[in-house]
Amino acid sequence: MLNVLNVTSKDLTPYLPTLPPQLLRDDVIMWASDFPHERERDQFGGDLPTLKARKDLTDEFKGKMLCDNPVRFYRLSEGDIAAARKAKGN
Repeated sequence: MLNVLNVTSKDLTPYLPTLPPQLLRDDVIMWASDFPHERERDQFGGDLPTLKARKDLTDEFKGKMLCDNPVRFYRLSEGDIAAARKAKGN
């Protein structure tokens, strides 16, 4: 049984190839960029590049998961996004 409170991308790897992206609603899924807290940076540094390299997920799906859905979920405004980019130096 998978403990959903302590799931890492390695835990999900066996399941992801069997879950067609068509079964995942692209309007509700988000990438947990601040999780997992239980691993060191060098242990999850390859997660995002691996996700971005996946050919079974469209760029539109990845864009919603990585950007559009979190913006909507956290109710971020264009001003919020611009301020974050400015603070980051982008």
